[in-house]
Amino acid sequence: MARFPGSRLSLWAARGSCGRSKVLSGCLAEGIDARADVERGADATGDGGPLMPFPSSPRVVFKRNPLAEVICQLRFPPILAISAVPSEFQAPLRDEYPEYTRGDSLVLPSPVGELLTSLNIPAPVGVRHVFSTDSTRGDVKREIALSTDFLALTDTRYKRWDYFLPELERARTTFEGIYKPGPYSRIGLRYTNIIDRSAIPAVGSHSWTDLIKPPLLDALSDPDVGGQVREFSANVVLDVPAVQGGKVRVSHGLRLSDGRESFVIDADFFTENRSAATHVYDILESFHSVSGNLFRWAITPRLFDALEPEPA
Repeated sequence: MARFPGSRLSLWAARGSCGRSKVLSGCLAEGIDARADVERGADATGDGGPLMPFPSSPRVVFKRNPLAEVICQLRFPPILAISAVPSEFQAPLRDEYPEYTRGDSLVLPSPVGELLTSLNIPAPVGVRHVFSTDSTRGDVKREIALSTDFLALTDTRYKRWDYFLPELERARTTFEGIYKPGPYSRIGLRYTNIIDRSAIPAVGSHSWTDLIKPPLLDALSDPDVGGQVREFSANVVLDVPAVQGGKVRVSHGLRLSDGRESFVIDADFFTENRSAATHVYDILESFHSVSGNLFRWAITPRLFDALEPEPA
């Protein structure tokens, strides 16, 4: 999973005394001011007002799909029974997820775990059970992870939401039927897009300023130093009013790997409000609706066309 350390900026609390915050907030304002309503459940969303921080645009499927990974994670208070071998959970999923591995999982929030690691203090770990699709299949690569405090679905061959969501619902209903969790403490949906110009013939010779919109370019857009930038990363946190307590952390930047440049747009949608199981579907649908608008807002028409969009 791509990680981009850097400053975390909430646009809604950016102070005028910070020059970079003012510039970034101003650039994002064009996208934030254009809003559109989405259908929502009464208990799963905010308390009125604009619901989308990005302009609404028609949903499409890209033939040259830049999505490297999609993850949904549902966190809940620890259930110790999951430490045992979850054979009852595996049984209804084994036809599609025949491979199994067992490993460790941090039982603390990641910032706390990272702090303990930096102090050379062992962080407490729990058990993680991973059920994967057949590794010999080239067209599907998904895994379901079940730990004492979370359930997650990861797809590294993501094609459509209509394929992803039923798999998640299958895992979730199986989990809820066996373990009877209380309200979820965190619901997250993360999209990692990796844009590799060398894999897109129509834009191979174009600069990043031709492909990515200015709010995400940082020093790349500077005419004096942009050509010398080899790597950079930044984080922006925005409210997602369509969901109570909803936010999205957009980690973006230029990455250099094996001499090849790529631009990463990693959108991590989440709410840490306690959410009943009956609200999970509506929350994920709202995050999904915003995610497509975010990506289409972030890229230029030139890159949009080069990715060969088709109606969803």
